[in-house]
Amino acid sequence: MTIDWPTFLYLAIILFIAGFSHGVTGFGVGIVAISLLTLFLPIYYAAAFAALTALLTGLVILFVYRNSFTLRPVLKLLAGAIPGIPVGMHFVRKLDSQVALSLLGVVIIGFSLFSLSRPHLPKIKYPWVAYLFGFGSGTLAGAFNAGGPFAIIYGLCSGWNEKEFKSNITGYMMINMTALIVMHGANGNLPLPHLKLFALASPILILSVLLGLKSAHLLNPQTLKRIVLCFLLLIGVKYSISIV
Repeated sequence: MTIDWPTFLYLAIILFIAGFSHGVTGFGVGIVAISLLTLFLPIYYAAAFAALTALLTGLVILFVYRNSFTLRPVLKLLAGAIPGIPVGMHFVRKLDSQVALSLLGVVIIGFSLFSLSRPHLPKIKYPWVAYLFGFGSGTLAGAFNAGGPFAIIYGLCSGWNEKEFKSNITGYMMINMTALIVMHGANGNLPLPHLKLFALASPILILSVLLGLKSAHLLNPQTLKRIVLCFLLLIGVKYSISIV
């Protein structure tokens, strides 16, 4: 096949950045990937690539933390997320591309500021609230492949310990991304050339995640997390003012 080498190079660099940062910090592979992919791809293609990135990253991390994952805590989240995905995909398809990028910027800014401020969150008292968080997560995932914020807030409010948090969120996102990828394929957002490019670049992503997991003991994850969040904040500002 004929390879679009500039696109492959951009994709490989983005996958390395997203995978490594997630391996070290344990968060944000999807939102990091889409924030960079939308610099040179339409938002719906970028979202499909980001979904593939999040799924493969999740497989690697879940394998490492496989003994800590339990499906039960995320079932209600998933039940809310699945119907939210097509809602988000339909919503973003109806928007002008510049407006969609501006909204993506707002989502990225909100996630970055929330994570940087680390507010004290109340514990969830009512189990049905999980469905609302799941629907919000699924809608953002379908629109921008940015379903992580709602899932992360739910995990923080549920009082999961560090291993439970990392494994449960990763397991949830993997199942969520699988459904999202199927819907992206059905909507024509994953053409064969894109799948071939991702397959060629996937070893780079796997290596970057493993390297990030190993480097977490050598680097300060909180410092790197703040650097990544500040970078995302700048990207979010860029997108949010793209229609001005």
